[in-house]
Amino acid sequence: VFRSFDNMGRKNRRNKGVNEWRQDSNAPNKKPKGAWDDAKGKRGDYAELERVNEKFEAYYKAQQIIPEEEWPLLLQSYRTPLPSTFRITSFGPFAAHLKKELLTHGFRASDAALATETSTSTSSSSSSSSSDTSSSTESFEINGEKIQPPTPLPWYPDHLAWHTQVPRKAFREHPELASFHRFLVAQNDQGNITRQEAVSMIPPLFLNIEPHHTVIDMCAAPGSKTTQMLEMLHLGAGKEIPKGVVIANDADEKRCYMLVHQTQRLQSPNIMVTNHEAQAFPTIDIPLSSSPSSDSSVSSSSSSPLSSSSDTSATNAKRNILSIDRILCDVPCSGDGTLRKNPDLWRKWHPSFGVSLHKLQLRIALRAARLLKVGGRMVYSTCSMNPLENESVVMELLRQTKGALRLVDVSGELAGLQRRPGMTKWRVCDRTSTWYDSFDQVQNPFRAKLYASMFAPTQEEADAAGLTRCVRVYPHQQDTGGFFITVIEKVASIPVDNVPAKATAEKSQAQADANEEEQADNSVSVPSPVEEAKDEENEAEDKGKGKEEPKPTEGSNEADKGKKKRGQWHGEEPFLQVPATLAPDLAKIKEYFGLGEAFPWHLLMCRSERAPKLYLVSPRVNDVLLGNKTGKLHLINTGLRIFQRHDKHDGDPSRKPKRADQSSGDPAAMEGADLCPYRICQDGLKWMLPHITKRVAYICHKDLVVLLKENNPAHFMLTFETANALREISSGTMVFVVKENRDPSVPPRPVHSSEGMVFAAWKGKDAVRLFLSKNEMSSLRNIFVPEMLEKKDAERIEKQKARMASREDTEMAQADTKEAPPAADVPSKV
Repeated sequence: VFRSFDNMGRKNRRNKGVNEWRQDSNAPNKKPKGAWDDAKGKRGDYAELERVNEKFEAYYKAQQIIPEEEWPLLLQSYRTPLPSTFRITSFGPFAAHLKKELLTHGFRASDAALATETSTSTSSSSSSSSSDTSSSTESFEINGEKIQPPTPLPWYPDHLAWHTQVPRKAFREHPELASFHRFLVAQNDQGNITRQEAVSMIPPLFLNIEPHHTVIDMCAAPGSKTTQMLEMLHLGAGKEIPKGVVIANDADEKRCYMLVHQTQRLQSPNIMVTNHEAQAFPTIDIPLSSSPSSDSSVSSSSSSPLSSSSDTSATNAKRNILSIDRILCDVPCSGDGTLRKNPDLWRKWHPSFGVSLHKLQLRIALRAARLLKVGGRMVYSTCSMNPLENESVVMELLRQTKGALRLVDVSGELAGLQRRPGMTKWRVCDRTSTWYDSFDQVQNPFRAKLYASMFAPTQEEADAAGLTRCVRVYPHQQDTGGFFITVIEKVASIPVDNVPAKATAEKSQAQADANEEEQADNSVSVPSPVEEAKDEENEAEDKGKGKEEPKPTEGSNEADKGKKKRGQWHGEEPFLQVPATLAPDLAKIKEYFGLGEAFPWHLLMCRSERAPKLYLVSPRVNDVLLGNKTGKLHLINTGLRIFQRHDKHDGDPSRKPKRADQSSGDPAAMEGADLCPYRICQDGLKWMLPHITKRVAYICHKDLVVLLKENNPAHFMLTFETANALREISSGTMVFVVKENRDPSVPPRPVHSSEGMVFAAWKGKDAVRLFLSKNEMSSLRNIFVPEMLEKKDAERIEKQKARMASREDTEMAQADTKEAPPAADVPSKV
């Protein structure tokens, strides 16, 4: 049935967009969303998708990606749900504890981590834990299917990655699995683990990242690989802040904020989130002093808060291109390797997906190769099995760079990972499913859609390039998703003549990029960021204080501020050096918290002249921020918030101050705010703790449980030792450190998994509270006070049942009213 033409045109414009076939919301047979389906025994919001696509099977059989006899195994694997996998944060404080609990308790690791205490002094506890191992790691059944406990991935180093056969949707079908699921969610929120697909963990491992490296993730969102690379950067640095940086970039601004949320869990000052199209990622400038200072001079000069004096020798500082050591190109792709976790792709997949993405993937890879320094390493990867997105892109990348790149043989790395070599022969088809072996066979109109770079090379060319060094991972090999990885090393600079250019403007830009690349490659001696930090600080201060800024002219960015221009960046506020006018406040901070002489004042940043928040950045991030004077690098977020102004001292006279102490409800507690206008923040506390010598109190695990249970617990609710320690501290912001055995004269007590945790807190006259967000409090309660969430879950379920019962009674009453015969004295309506 089609709509009549009377319902179209101007006469019925008011009815435009109305769906005439929309189901009536009051239809008697319609079930409410999320209603229980008695026939299926579960909630039936969505129909089960059929995991079949004839074009998919025909295309990859023609490409011969695997032997014919393995096809049933591959399809069977693709049609089963993907196992759940997660990765333990390698530099986190609980890595060893989580590995031990998972090895000994399996699915009951949630209960073990919550309630079990490990004693370091008695041997009876170790014998009891060993006796529990045999029973707690046993498998159990769900709906007649035997479920094995979590096991470490055989190829991931140090047992830091784990997987279980239970898919994500099945965690709520069994009470014991539901408890383990809550455990994973809570640990993920705290940054102790990251839930990530197994094959997605492979590319960062091939980069061999070291603490001093500068790393770019060209297409970073949603950020699981970014966090993995950030962990590798910290792993070799110990408890010190690494010198390197991980730059997470994405073309979608909304996905950039997802990156910020993902990376903030790790609380690292070495991350930068940028918003650029990967194929147009800019070169990064950093300022270099003509007379670099030594490490000792930096540490001595940075011991005092922002002196008003400045170093005039840094005014004429040279500029240099930041050398990029490692690049990850996990490019946009058709994603047919993710069919197990994206079943909707079965009905959408088409062979043309790879054709449409080939050009973009090649441009991103070329840009990454140009940004990479000579001697650096990059990884090109996709979650696709299509050779048009994989080997053909790699082959064309090698052609256009002409000897500047080489493929690295990684067959000896990651022992235990089952893989296949890259393909050397493949074919290309168009939308009509016509197959071609060479570009000469393509006729119009498809010559405009297909490119010569898509076709397979000759066998001699493939052997010379080493295409078999590419890595292919198929789902049926180790019960994973599908993935393609290629490790590339840059051995020489890329000549500008080898960069294709369609216009003169593109040629000039390519020449400029080549000059910048050569300048970066030819930098023989580049001072370290730590050595230059003070000079760069003085240079920025000279420019910001000693010289008067020119007034904006008509047509300048300042004059046209607020007017949107096409192609202009309208992103976040820039990161600035702390202004000299803030020196008195910084002196108060130093005195209030007893900050040591080694505190890195030169690594503090703010985002406005009022400086309501102060951020801590790494030395390399500091270099990038100082070099980004023109705003060429579109920065979304970086650094860790370590200090925040109290509401009473927000520095903005136009704003009305809030009540004296919003956190604890105690007006007398604001006395501490008068002594120090800033409070300490949770985000960067673990990096601040070694420098703090005042306003620190040690608590035990029992105190932590009280602080999590109660919103504003009174001092007397804490242990006697903690209450005595609080009497010695005046009202205001402070730090709690969990340390069970504080007094050496007292016999040692069992150590809990919370040992060593640090918390920002506020001490009032009679009460204290933790400075944590609602999400942080919820996740910590889930870990250490599970009975609170279990009680809330039970109450929520009871309320939901009551609402459903009330709704059913209302529907039955309405149905009885409609079925009742009309009264005799009232004529019925037709």
